[in-house]
Amino acid sequence: METIEQSYYNYSASSIGGMFIPSVKESKDTLYYRPLIYTSMVLDKALSGINPFGFHLTNVVVNALSTVSLYWFLLILLGAFGFAEKYGAAFTAGLLFALYPMHVESVSWVSGRTDVLCGLFFFLALTFHILSSRNTAWLAPAAAAFMLSLLSKETAVMFPFVAMAFDLINRTPGRRENLFKYAVYACLLILYFYIRGRAYISLPEMSSLRVAAGSAAGGELIPQAGIPGAVKYTFNSFTAKAPGGPAHLILAIFTLVPLLLGVIYSLKERYPACAFAVLWIPLTLMPSVLIALTDIPSAAVAERYLYIPSAGLCLLLACIFTRLSYGRGRVWLALAFLLAVS
Repeated sequence: METIEQSYYNYSASSIGGMFIPSVKESKDTLYYRPLIYTSMVLDKALSGINPFGFHLTNVVVNALSTVSLYWFLLILLGAFGFAEKYGAAFTAGLLFALYPMHVESVSWVSGRTDVLCGLFFFLALTFHILSSRNTAWLAPAAAAFMLSLLSKETAVMFPFVAMAFDLINRTPGRRENLFKYAVYACLLILYFYIRGRAYISLPEMSSLRVAAGSAAGGELIPQAGIPGAVKYTFNSFTAKAPGGPAHLILAIFTLVPLLLGVIYSLKERYPACAFAVLWIPLTLMPSVLIALTDIPSAAVAERYLYIPSAGLCLLLACIFTRLSYGRGRVWLALAFLLAVS
């Protein structure tokens, strides 16, 4: 709760409007434009005051809603791909996502709500995008969920690319209605960057910044995610700079090779769900990778960056699990596989 208590923001309802549509600032001094996070914390304070229990309870509830929305999304996705065991695969993926240990930081840390809330609307936006292929009326909630995801965290900018990946694998990228959807998503991105650029530090400006102060107690002084202007404090679990050098670059490149081969193999063997799951991981991880490669004064490496990307891994494991368990006497083989990779 140190983030909340030391922030100079008073978390009042009267400030919400200015957070969503900020006034133009001549001197930009705030990194993060995440008004939906601020709004959720205003509600927390109104309901429970500055009480850790209330803030943490909201994180748990939002994470539960995010897991349910992921299950619903995967059910619609697998149905669109004609996956025979869609109910079993969607349930298994949702269970893996709910139990994934890398989500501890996102759920237990109050400011980690950025990823959880972003994931909730990210999954909903993709669900509505798929449904809009049957009825264009679903485009409106897809666009709304996409915007809410953007207002939670910047990583939602990858939503249009994930949506296009689905359409590409589903062999419908060039349909007129899909081109219209992409235009709507592009307009929302332009609007988002325009509003954000009025008062908040832009991405090019971020890359020129450095952490202003040295380390204390073994931790870097960093601005807190989701709380614009929050007082800086030490937090030892942050990794301020990602490992670099030619060896790590070569390793990263070779990591992409099996991913690409996995997509090609899945498409060749007509496993579109697996191909989409493999593509999901690098696409949704891309913003975090770019952060790690720049000098943006934030945590270069953190577990919370895997919250949305981990959904692709859970889907991939669930698809393999259901394939292995299909047929009599193969359940134990599938369980052994799931335990091995876990």
